[in-house]
Amino acid sequence: MEIETEKIEERVKEYSGGIRERYTDLTLVFFLLATGLMLYQHSTGWSWDFNTYSMIGEYIFHSGFYMEWLRPPLASTAMGLLQYIFTRKISEYVFIGLTSAFFLYGSRKFSESFDLEPDKFYIFALTPAVIFFSTMNGTEMLSLAFALLFLADFQKTRSGLWLGLTFLTRYNFGVLIPLILLQRDLKKIVKTGIISGLTLVPWLLYNYIQTGNPLTSFGNFLMLNVFLRYTSTALNPHNLLIMTLPTAAILLAYLKPEIREKINFSREDVLIISYSGLVTLSYLTADYRSLRYLYPLTVPAAFYASKTWTIVDREKIFYMLAAVNLVVGGLGLGISGLTPPGKYLDSADAVNGCMAESEYWLMTNYAGAPTRPVSNENITMERLQDGYRSISFKGPDYRNVSAPVLEDNGRFTVYGYSELCKKPGKADRTYLEGFNERNNLNYTFLGYIYDRFIKEKLEALGQWK
Repeated sequence: MEIETEKIEERVKEYSGGIRERYTDLTLVFFLLATGLMLYQHSTGWSWDFNTYSMIGEYIFHSGFYMEWLRPPLASTAMGLLQYIFTRKISEYVFIGLTSAFFLYGSRKFSESFDLEPDKFYIFALTPAVIFFSTMNGTEMLSLAFALLFLADFQKTRSGLWLGLTFLTRYNFGVLIPLILLQRDLKKIVKTGIISGLTLVPWLLYNYIQTGNPLTSFGNFLMLNVFLRYTSTALNPHNLLIMTLPTAAILLAYLKPEIREKINFSREDVLIISYSGLVTLSYLTADYRSLRYLYPLTVPAAFYASKTWTIVDREKIFYMLAAVNLVVGGLGLGISGLTPPGKYLDSADAVNGCMAESEYWLMTNYAGAPTRPVSNENITMERLQDGYRSISFKGPDYRNVSAPVLEDNGRFTVYGYSELCKKPGKADRTYLEGFNERNNLNYTFLGYIYDRFIKEKLEALGQWK
């Protein structure tokens, strides 16, 4: 037993020594503290998007009842697989920890590929805003880790794998597809494209088996975020800085001629600048501009800050920046704005096991009550007469519901007929199906595209002729 114990201790020392060789003490401490902040943030309340990904994983692997087809699958797949080992809630914390570790790995591979100091790039990349948004909504940090591996292996065929996985984590990263043209080798470009496409095949097959259409998920994503996005936000140029401060301040060193003279412009710069341009362009041309959509810009900011630091090299300032990132990031998490779950948990109990509808359907689903989104007054009445419960969190005067009030406690109102109770079922309709129901239409995805964007132009062209 003593010999076996000694062997185990030696292996642990070798393993920990290997980690120490790859990562400095500062990097490991920063990683642990940043991960701790993300875990703490998750404990402060519920996030609509994060809860969605968690329930989709439950739906795919564990016969759950809630599904949003417009979401990409990778984060949900990871959470769903973890749910074979842990409870749903614990799986979420494990997912956050693994995501943070994977981002550390991706940062190191990127740094090695671009000849940067790994600890500098990693800490420069994790600005306060980046820490704040990393895992709050579920996919920002994971998708960026895959994007870093795509850039790190850009001249290798397996870059197609990383690009495909990036897209399956956040569909928004489809804007990076044109980058493969920079490989400047037709065979390599074709191979990268094929591998990226093959990466999508399992998800396309799942869509086809479940819905009869392999493009259900991506099509519904486009419906919500492009074709039927009724809300818009003003362009705030300062958002371009918020995501990357204080790291972006280091780039002021480029104003000095002696600094610029020592930094050579290379093919790597073309790749990073093109990456930055595509991300920025997608943000500027979008109707809805959330600050977190600029999350990927931390890569070029950290890249050029790291290159500059090889010349500036002032350790005290570097440690100060690391401290600022953690302290400001921690203060930001104190006002994270995550939703307290109390009223949603209570409302789930108040429906007494009946199927429900609500304007906050995601939260009540996560609380355990199968719930569909509110549609319109006529459909609400049809549902109530079928035994549904209608839950409103905006007060009894917000919605015109002509049905008995079963509970009104100031936090939520429950409508329904006590003698009727619809057996709970799955809440897994597509966004397009909900759109058709609300508007009494019968569109397919391609039918909507034709009517909205092609038919009118053809008719106008015919009139012009």
